[in-house]
Amino acid sequence: MVPKLNDDCIKEILEFLYDDTRTLFSCLLVSRVWCRIGVIILWRNPWRNPHDWRPQFDSILSFLSEDSIKALREKRIIVRPTKPQLFDYLEYVQSVTSLGIMSIRYQVIKLRYITCVENDTDENSDVVQDKKHNAVQQQNAFQDELWKLFLRKGVNLKSIGIFEPPPSVSQFPEAMRNLSRLESLNCLSIVSIGRVRIYEDLVQICRNLKSLYIDGCNDNPVIAEIISVQNGLKELEIINTRKVQNLPLIGYSLATKQGNSLEEITFRFHICLSSVVLNCLKNLKRIYLLDHRDPLELKILEEVKIKDLKIERYT
Repeated sequence: MVPKLNDDCIKEILEFLYDDTRTLFSCLLVSRVWCRIGVIILWRNPWRNPHDWRPQFDSILSFLSEDSIKALREKRIIVRPTKPQLFDYLEYVQSVTSLGIMSIRYQVIKLRYITCVENDTDENSDVVQDKKHNAVQQQNAFQDELWKLFLRKGVNLKSIGIFEPPPSVSQFPEAMRNLSRLESLNCLSIVSIGRVRIYEDLVQICRNLKSLYIDGCNDNPVIAEIISVQNGLKELEIINTRKVQNLPLIGYSLATKQGNSLEEITFRFHICLSSVVLNCLKNLKRIYLLDHRDPLELKILEEVKIKDLKIERYT
């Protein structure tokens, strides 16, 4: 008789298949136990292999609330009927990204899982432009509902990546509660006036980030405030493609609020914090330079006098 594997053994086996979503899908058919464990691993980060998302579209759309379906219908967006699901899959998701949400939007519309209904109008040039504008609005409306869905259902959410900002979640207590548990924030979007509310939400509820990724081309006060309110930020990556030489607001927040906690800074392309700020980070252990482009900026690091600090450069 073949001995029965316990849950820990099955989990370890399936973890080896983490990046092979097709095989993971097949393993769900082995037994109920394999299915239960495999689903958790499969949905932990559903964005890692966008080419294999198609089997998951029905599952994602099935969790849209009645309010979301009604809001989409008012925008003349019809969602294809879906079947009830065996698991609450979205509760297992630990990471959500703007690029992932945008890719789902694109593929769901392309494969006609939803239908965007056009108004009946004549085909003059102004009307054609209006149609294009309405189509973009419909796509954005659907994308917003996807964001709300993942943020409201993501009870295990640990990381979000913002390239195109999601809508404000201040009216959704479940989303606010889930975002309060975030450990990592990738915040590389331009903070536009129309979408600044999501950042204000994060200032109010997101206090326990361990890692933060920001745009070093923009010394934004909202981002500086997000840094200020963290209880113990450990890692920071700054992407600076425009050779911005200083970030006074962000630098002040780091020096005054994260001086005893920050352990690692990564500068991608250009260094954009002064030696004065860096010397205030007493617990800093490593500085990484990725694709660094200006040797003259290394003089800034020569002025940093922190004991046992390691500086590593990668190209």
